Amino acid sequence: MGFDNKKQGLTLVGMIMVTMILVILATAVFMWVDPVAKIGDTKDQRRQEAMLMLAEAISEYTYDHKGALPVLGSVTTSTKKVLCESQSGDDVSCGGDTARCLRIAHEDFYSNYLQQLPIDPDKSANTDTGYYLKKGSNNALLIGSCSSYGSEAIISTTSIKVTCDAYAGGYCWYSAPAADYSCDNTCVGIDKVCVDRAQYASDVDSDGVGFCALSRDIADSYYECGSGCELTTTNSPGKIFGASACKYREYPIDCSRKDSNYRNLCPCE
Repeated sequence: MGFDNKKQGLTLVGMIMVTMILVILATAVFMWVDPVAKIGDTKDQRRQEAMLMLAEAISEYTYDHKGALPVLGSVTTSTKKVLCESQSGDDVSCGGDTARCLRIAHEDFYSNYLQQLPIDPDKSANTDTGYYLKKGSNNALLIGSCSSYGSEAIISTTSIKVTCDAYAGGYCWYSAPAADYSCDNTCVGIDKVCVDRAQYASDVDSDGVGFCALSRDIADSYYECGSGCELTTTNSPGKIFGASACKYREYPIDCSRKDSNYRNLCPCE
């Protein structure tokens, strides 16, 4: 019996030691392969890959469209503007900035450069892709991710230059320096030529919201018009002095048109 007791005692001690070893090994493995960190690193890798795809597609588009970006609106140094395929009507937040998203709706972009916009791993709708554009030093286009698992921001400085007041339909758009300026005169003043009969293509909505969005978004406080959006049959996109609503014109654009009470938005290249 003494022998049996001794054998049982050793077996119990052995089981305790084996259990402790297993617990230690399990803890070490968990610490070595932290699932949260692994998932976070994987998401950041996907974000890096998405930004590379965006940079390549936008670069090729810009080269083919004489410097124009494939967005509807302006790219500024002050605000991160999220890329979107469709607009929900609400502003989108990104890294402390809140603004209307930059919509890419030009059919040429989706058919020839990038079939669809990438969406951040933590996002689910193309009204907020989680990736933004911003203008950096020396007018360089910055492409970034609004989110990241790591402590460092995920951002890429491209060789693309942001030199236009705003973009739409594959063209650069500029505000006339004053009323009674035709788009011909406006473009000549910046050593460019007006694109006569230019169109927004699919960037413009059926109710003309695209034109009015450009008026509101262009880098010029003059165009801070209200929520109204009205059709004018005589002018290019822009704003009439004293009007509370933005005005839009059904294309084509008339480069020679001018009005003493109207300030044009002009496509120049």
